[in-house]
Amino acid sequence: MPAIEAPGTSSLRRTSGWRAYRPQINLSHCSRCFLCFALCPDGAIYLDEEHYPWVDYKHCKGCLVCVHECPAEAIREIREAVA
Repeated sequence: MPAIEAPGTSSLRRTSGWRAYRPQINLSHCSRCFLCFALCPDGAIYLDEEHYPWVDYKHCKGCLVCVHECPAEAIREIREAVA
């Protein structure tokens, strides 16, 4: 049976260039329900020491699942700047 012994490299791959929109979290409206953290398919949302969510924009692909699933509507989509 084949086995892969090398460590993963996903943390080295930046996928931020894939998105047209980015999620922006308004922490004053956040209820800390953790749905954005739990449902992010790329693991691009992490929690700080106070359990508030933050987006790792280097790895966020802009799927906006977090925007659509946030019950507090604390996350909005922002158009990426065109270079």
